[in-house]
Parts: sequence; structure tokens; C-alpha cells
Amino acid sequence: MKRKANWKVFAVCFVAGLVLAGMPVQAQVMPVPRSTEPGFAAIAQAQLETIHYMAHVFLARNGVYPESLQELRDSPYWVVDILNQYTGLPIQQIPFIPRDEDFAVAGALPEGGVFGAVEEESPEPRTGQVIVNEDGTRRVAMAGTRIEPGRVMFPSPGDILYYGDMDSLQLVMYDDAGAWQELWVELPFNYRAANLRVVKSMRPRSDFLVAEMATHLELLLPGMYNRYLFLTDQPTLPPDELEEKLTWHFEEIAEELSLQYVNPVKRRPFMRADYYSPGDMAVTGWLDEDGRFYFLDGRRARSLLELTDEDVLREHSSAIKRRDKLVARHADDVPAQSD
Repeated sequence: MKRKANWKVFAVCFVAGLVLAGMPVQAQVMPVPRSTEPGFAAIAQAQLETIHYMAHVFLARNGVYPESLQELRDSPYWVVDILNQYTGLPIQQIPFIPRDEDFAVAGALPEGGVFGAVEEESPEPRTGQVIVNEDGTRRVAMAGTRIEPGRVMFPSPGDILYYGDMDSLQLVMYDDAGAWQELWVELPFNYRAANLRVVKSMRPRSDFLVAEMATHLELLLPGMYNRYLFLTDQPTLPPDELEEKLTWHFEEIAEELSLQYVNPVKRRPFMRADYYSPGDMAVTGWLDEDGRFYFLDGRRARSLLELTDEDVLREHSSAIKRRDKLVARHADDVPAQSD
């Protein structure tokens, strides 16, 4: 039974890494030492992917990855809190200053698969996509170096090695036996973050942040949770049941992965609200409309697709006008007192 679980950890995480990087499956791939404990691996991978998603949003808005985990945490783009799965405390960056001998001498696929040695003295760094800085200037992304995860001595379990060089980003999380889970991106790529847009650029900046959080909640969390259930030999959830849980029990799903959503407007835990509360999920009876909506600044409520898809926004224009009138009418209602 354990062997089967370990095989599933490797197979699912390896293929997910190839998809994340946009790379084809390559032959003769050798795995590096990594954790095969199913629960740790599933939670670590969800956390690494979440950090990479937010770091890539940061890059898309600023033209560079954040220099440290703390810089990302201090930015407005930190919309999901990451908790150490061993301690329950906020995740910390593992302090590590690499020496020359600490750098890997082989390339790696996302999540740690080695695909062959590279020359130690490459004449030119690899280049990739054009990155647009926030001021509008453009530059070509350049690949950097990667640390050999095994060179980090006595890493704190459940915390993260965060290392960026040029436009490469390496995230490594260690279990309590010193084995690790790794997400390595040589050149910037994250499909969800790269394609995250709000329809109206003149709206408050918080609209983009709500869309960033909602994208993770609706489009990333379901796959992360079902992967966790699968790797830990639990029944996965069908789409309709998972969809319902995203609205009424998202806190429980996130807690399983040691994640906690942040209201990007008020910078406190994200929650369901039966009153007008910008940045929270709208579950009030007076809205009287099917769907999952988020309260926004300016006395508005939108679904994720209405925020990000111009065709949906246009198609729902009549419903949106009616909905916004209801929000404006009830915006000053006093929140119900809990018992």
C-alpha cells in the first residue's frame, strides 16, 4: 500500500510539474531525492504552487520576482496565507547563503526531475519571454542558477527555501526527515497568473486583487484538494460536490492544505458575508441570484468571470445593473450580530 502511494506521489507531481513549466515529457528522467510521504508531498506541492502563483503575479505587475518571501508577503499580491504544516505558524524563509559549491551542476524540471548535466561555464545564459515592467519598459527574461536542495543543512521542516537568480525562481520545502519537495522554474511561466486580467483597467486596483484571490479559490484550489485526497488514498470529490464546498466550506478545504485566504481589500481573513463587505464572498439573501459573487469597492458585486471576461461582463450587463442597485440599497445595513 505504501509503495502504491509513493508511486502516485511521483507520477502526479512529476506530470503536474511538466504541465506547469509548459514542457514536453522527456525520456530518461531521473528523480532527485525528494519526499515521498503522501500527505506532506500533497500539501507541500499545493503551498509551493500557491507561492509561485503569487510571486508570478508580482512579477507580472512589477517586472521582477520578489527578492524574498517577506517582500512577497508584504506586497498586496499576497492573497493566501501559507502556514507551516508542522507548526501551524506562518511559513518562514529558510536562511541560506549559497557558496559556489552549493549550486546544482545539472538542470532540473519543475518539482525536481533532473534532465541532464549542463556545462559549468555556459558562454551565455538562456533567454526567454519578454517581460513588461510596470513602467512600460520591456526586457528579455534570462535564466539563472539553482541551488542543490541537499546542500541545505538542517532545514526547518515545513518552511521554505526561496531563491531567485535573474528570472529563475526556486522553491523548496523540506519534511521532518530532511527530504524535500521542489518547484523550479528556469524562466518565468505560470498560466493562471500570466493570464490574469480585469476587464476594466480604470476600476479600483483592489478589483485585480479580488480577481487574483478568486482565481486561486475557484481555479487552483479544487485541483490541489482533489490531488491531496487522491495521494492520501481518500475518495476524490465530483465536480458538483466540490463546487458547493468552494462556497460553503472553502475554509475547511484550505485548512487541509494549511492555507488561509486573505481579504485583499481589508487585509484580514477572507470570509462569507451576508452584508456589504468589500473583498469578501457575498452570500446574503437579498442578492437573490445564483452564482458565486464577491463584494467590491464602489458598492458592487461581481463573479470571477464578470471581473475577468469581457464577453461575460457584456452578457450579464442587465443582471449586473440590477445587482449593483441592490448592493447600493443595502450597503449601509448593519451586519447581523453573531450569537
